[in-house]
Amino acid sequence: MGCVKVLSAPKWGFEAVCMPHTKGGLVLNNLGSHVIENILYKISYPVLFPIQTAVECALILHKQIAPRLDEISKIVLTTQEGVEKIMAGGGQAYQRLDREYSLAYPIAYALLRGHLRADSYSDTNAKNPFLQQLMGLVEVQISPLYTKEAKEPHKRAIPNALQVFFKDGSSTQKVEVKYPLGHRFRREEGLSALQQKCQNALKEVYPPKKVIQIETLLNDQERLEDMDFNCLCDLLSFV
Repeated sequence: MGCVKVLSAPKWGFEAVCMPHTKGGLVLNNLGSHVIENILYKISYPVLFPIQTAVECALILHKQIAPRLDEISKIVLTTQEGVEKIMAGGGQAYQRLDREYSLAYPIAYALLRGHLRADSYSDTNAKNPFLQQLMGLVEVQISPLYTKEAKEPHKRAIPNALQVFFKDGSSTQKVEVKYPLGHRFRREEGLSALQQKCQNALKEVYPPKKVIQIETLLNDQERLEDMDFNCLCDLLSFV
C-alpha cells in the first residue's frame, strides 16, 4: 500500500537521506521521538533549507562587500554534497521558479541587498545588473566534512561557508554557519525569531485590538490549551 519506495529509493528515499549509517538496514523501532525532537522550522528566509545557512553567511558579509561590488572576482560557497545539484543558475534566472530553486540567486541577493524576503524574487528585483553579475561569480566547493556532518544523526547539520574574493587578490574572511535558525541546536534563538515573525504576520491582517488579544492568548499556554476550539476559531476569524 502507498508509495512502495519511500524508504528504499536509492537517491531520495528515507534510508538514503536520513539513515545512511544503517547501510541498508533501517532500525525503525529505535527512532523513538527522534523526528519530533529534530524538526526543522523554516523561520528566517524564503529559500530552500540546504542553503539557509549560506544566506546567513551572505548577510554577515553584506556590509563588507557592498562598497566593492565592481571589484569582486568570485564568490566561493563551500557546502555539502548534493547542494550543488539544486543550482539553477550561475547566469540569469529568467523565470521566478528558476530564482526560487536557484543556489546562486538568494546568495547573490543577500550579499547585494542585506536581506532576503518573498518580494526579493520579483521580476523587478531580478533585473538588477549587479545581481546578475554576482550570480555569475558564484562557485561551489564540496566539503567532505560538511557532507559527513550533514549525515550524522546526532548533528544533522546544514553547513555552508562563504568567502568573497576581489580582483586585487584580497578577500573577506571565510564565514561559516553550520546550523540554521530553526535547528534544534538553535531552539531558544529560533523561538524568539518565530515570535517576532508571528507578531509581524498578525499586524498585517488584524486590527491592533485583535492583535493584542491573540498575542495575549498565545503567551498563556495553559489558557490556550484549555480553550474551546470553536472559541479559538472565532478569535482568529476576520469578522
